[in-house]
Amino acid sequence: MQQPQLELVSYNTGSSFQLMKRRATNFRDDHQLHFHPQYELTWIINSAGLRYVGDSVEYYQPNDLVLCGPDLPHCWQNNTVSHAQHGESQENAQTDAAEWFTIQFDTSLLPAGMEDMAEFQDIAGMLRQSAYGLQFSGVPAEIFSQLNGLDAESGLTRYTRLLTLLASLSGLKARTLVTADFFQFNTVSQASVNTLNKVHQYIKTHFASALSQSEVAALSGMTPTAFSRFYKSATGRTFSAMLKLIRINEACKMLAGSSLPVTTIALNCGYQHTSHFISQFKDIKGMTPAAYRAHLQ
Repeated sequence: MQQPQLELVSYNTGSSFQLMKRRATNFRDDHQLHFHPQYELTWIINSAGLRYVGDSVEYYQPNDLVLCGPDLPHCWQNNTVSHAQHGESQENAQTDAAEWFTIQFDTSLLPAGMEDMAEFQDIAGMLRQSAYGLQFSGVPAEIFSQLNGLDAESGLTRYTRLLTLLASLSGLKARTLVTADFFQFNTVSQASVNTLNKVHQYIKTHFASALSQSEVAALSGMTPTAFSRFYKSATGRTFSAMLKLIRINEACKMLAGSSLPVTTIALNCGYQHTSHFISQFKDIKGMTPAAYRAHLQ
């Protein structure tokens, strides 16, 4: 497997967590080995192949349900193994189409001090175990119905139903996937992870200002050249590309959650020239900011 890369998680508009249902002809097109500071619950709706979580490599089938803790490298890759096991030759085997559902959230989504709250002790215990990756077994159909139901809700109803889902999951049988040795020999050091998380928190706090790579490199205790190599290796993107992505993601939230003019949103996201903002927005979203806002209505 390749070196895991940091993934930038942007929450759904009007929500404190991310929920996505996605499809791809091949997982490899959209799902490289990655990690992020959020918890992630992944439900494989359709696909079969290999699941990578930490140092665990296992076959998976539809309805695979796994909870990964923060900064734990993971990915699913559909392949031809399931076909070959049924007697089909590798040459004639076809890659399964992939459909999957993910929920990504921070600990801050849950009450502070939940470890001491009787109502949340089971959930807290499950989240602690998720540091090693949890694969749920004997999952009743009701759990998948709850997941589908979340997709149809919004606002406070979606949040409360997520809590209900986590409570239901905490009562299921689950096994850990990652060995203790992984954390001893993991090539992605915790120091690197901490640096990346610190950098992205700084960017998300100061994206409206004229941020420079030199400024962030100094924050990380690196020279600009060393930081550039480190950042590209860890994220697969240049610093400028990630800054652009974060700014456009924030602009999307403003477009959806306010009636501010596009010119004001551009300034609030660190763009001095509206034309430059529109050009970069279109490059990432495939449409102008005005078209994006109209599409949401």
